[in-house]
Amino acid sequence: MQSTKENNTFSDQNALYLDTVRERNPVLIEFSAELHRRNELPVGTYVLDLGAHKNNARAVRAEADKYGIKLYYMSKQIARNPLVTQTVVNEGFHGVVAVELLKKMSGFPEHSCSGSIL
Repeated sequence: MQSTKENNTFSDQNALYLDTVRERNPVLIEFSAELHRRNELPVGTYVLDLGAHKNNARAVRAEADKYGIKLYYMSKQIARNPLVTQTVVNEGFHGVVAVELLKKMSGFPEHSCSGSIL
């Protein structure tokens, strides 16, 4: 069980994230709430703004190009969604990085990770 301090930290981080989304993309929240009210969001569903991901990828790539940096997208942050991943790659990222924590039962140390570039 997490301590109250750990729970507050997690809650504070979520609140900061939600505040940023409210400020930058209130329509996403309104749309998500409407889908929820209509009972059209299955349990465990992520609501993502594909246009925002595309615009962000384009802006990051433009900045990276100024310095000759090749970009690789970390798909874990968006639950490895293939549509978002392909959209980002289409905006000029050189590939996708997939990193997984391996379970202790798999025979690896508890905090092992594996990765690959796709």
